[in-house]
Order: sequence, then structure tokens, then C-alpha cells
Amino acid sequence: RQRTGRPISVDAHPKFAIALGAAGLGQTRTLETGPPPTAVSPPTPPTPPTPPTPPEPLAHTSPTPIPFAPQPATQRLSTGERPLRTKTFAVVAVGISAVLIIALIAFLTTRDNATTAPNTTTADNSSPTPTPDPVPTTTAPATTAPTISTTAPTARTTAPTISTTAPTATTTAPTTSTVAPAQALTKEQLDTVLVTAGELQPGWIPGVYADSGSAALCGQTLPSEPVIRDGSVFTRSVDGFTQQLQIEFESYETTSVATSQFQTFRNLIQSCTDFQITDETSGEELTVKLGAFDLTPQAGCQAIQGGGLRFFRVGDVDPFLLRIFTIQVCGNNDASVVLDVAPTSAETASVEISQVLVTASNKLLTLPTVP
Repeated sequence: RQRTGRPISVDAHPKFAIALGAAGLGQTRTLETGPPPTAVSPPTPPTPPTPPTPPEPLAHTSPTPIPFAPQPATQRLSTGERPLRTKTFAVVAVGISAVLIIALIAFLTTRDNATTAPNTTTADNSSPTPTPDPVPTTTAPATTAPTISTTAPTARTTAPTISTTAPTATTTAPTTSTVAPAQALTKEQLDTVLVTAGELQPGWIPGVYADSGSAALCGQTLPSEPVIRDGSVFTRSVDGFTQQLQIEFESYETTSVATSQFQTFRNLIQSCTDFQITDETSGEELTVKLGAFDLTPQAGCQAIQGGGLRFFRVGDVDPFLLRIFTIQVCGNNDASVVLDVAPTSAETASVEISQVLVTASNKLLTLPTVP
């Protein structure tokens, strides 16, 4: 104000006013001492944000600076008093007006963009800085920034269900058979199937049974003995002759052993006809003639054999004793019936012995067997 004598207006941006004042003062000093000054550019406005597609700048015309001719040395006055000239004032006024117009344009431009982009540039007030061409007032097309979702994806907070139930272990011990291995019958078991007098024809009287072992036939005895043998004995008198009935039960280890023993017995009696024995009571020698015949086994049994022995005293033609026998094998057990009668009773004795054998075998089949 002291230099120009004119009031200085206050702008909304004090920095621009200060910059304009400094520019005017610098221009005045240049006119006094140096070559023609160049046009003073306004301070650099804040850089507006770069739009997505910047528009082409509009053509504009920068104000042409007015050259100032240096004053003759004779016309210079002392530094204490410098009168203002009309021409100098006019030039300064024009320059200030141009600068103000440019500053106003820059202000309006930056003001329109102040609400959309922060001012990140700090002007340096220490010295005037050359600036590029002023930004035209053309309004950039509105650009809508893409909307970015700031909502974080919801994390799954539900923990997976983990089964905590332990698998059920099978604690069932393997089944062990506690059934005792099959074996031959015992004497007590055989006692339950012994034939009684009530199951026979009338007249039979129970006697005392004695196990005398296997009888010798044709001078041979059977190779195997049963595990257990038991039986019963009965007697009766017919026509002055004492008849004797013996019923025996035998049990072997297995069915195969019982069958093998039976086959040996069958082969023996079929291959032997006559043989000699000694009477245990009188001690005399006797001749024995053997005959065998096959029968049909009943259901549940695998084999049956029948036969007869005729006993002769030395020198006799007729036998004095007839012994009829049958044996039937059922599993690992067998039942045998032996009947001693007079030779004259052979026919009736054969029928009766068959009936007794059926009774004994039926009772034998009620007992367990070993395969």
C-alpha cells in the first residue's frame, strides 16, 4: 500500500493476496534496475485430483506482459523519494488485474473441487514459483467410484460336531463248547435198558448174570472187547429141560469200532463149521457144529447176524443141546440174545428169541450213541 498508494483487497485465501503483493513489488524493482521483466505467474494452485478420463484442456490466451523500458539514469530520483508516474501505474494496474483474474479462475476451480479431494499440497511462500497454464473452468464429467463392500465375510464359528462316543467293542468271548466228548455208555446207563421178566413170556425166572467174557468160537476169540458189558439171565423148565435165556448189552468207543467187531464175528462164524470144546462142568470133550444165517436189521441199526450151535457128546449122533443166538449193532452199541433149549424145542425157540431181540434193541436205541 505504501508503494502503490492503493488499497489492497482481502481475498478468501490470504496466501494468494500475499503472493500477488510480492509479485507486484518484485516487478517494480525489476523495472528500476534490470531488463524488461517477464510476466508474473500466479502461485501454483493445489493440484486437483486426476479424473478417470481427463478432459482436453481448453485453449486460452495468457495475458501478454507489457514491456517496460528502463528509465534514463538522469531521470532517477533518490531512494528517499520516488514519485509515481501515470504510465507506470497503468502498467501495474493492468498486470495486477490479469493476475487477479487468473487467481480468481484458479480459486473457483479449486473451490469446486475442494469438497471432493483433500488439499495435499502446501504452497511455499518463500519465493514465487513458475506455474503451468491455468486449469480451464471446464467441469470434469462426474465419475462414480465403484462401491467396494467393506463388510467382512461372516466366518463360520460353529465348530463341526465331533462324535465322542467310543465305538462299542465286542466283548463277547468266543463260545467254547462245554459238552463233554461223546463216549461209550456206562454201566448205570446199561442198567436202565436191561430186560425184565415182565417183558418176557410167562415162566421166566430172573437169575444172576456173570460176565464171563467173549466165548471162543472155532478156537478163536474176538480181537476186541467192549468198553462195558452188562446183561440179565433167566431160566425156566420145559418138559423137564431147564432152558436158559441170556440178554447182553455192549458199548464200544465209536460206531466204527463196534461195526468192525461185528464184521470180525460174522466172518468167523461163517467160515467155521465144526470145532471141539471141553465142558467146564463135567470136563468131557464135546463136538460143536456151527451154522449162521443173515437177518434184516431193524430201523436205527446197521447190522444183524443170527446163528445156532449144536452140541454133541463123543459118539452121539443127536445133539443134546441147541444154542440159538442173534446179535444186532446199533451205532456204537449192540444187543445180543442167547437161548439154550432142547433140540426138540428149536422151532418155538427161534420165534421167541426173535421177539426178545426186538424188545432189547428197542430199549438200546433209547441210549445215546457215538458216531
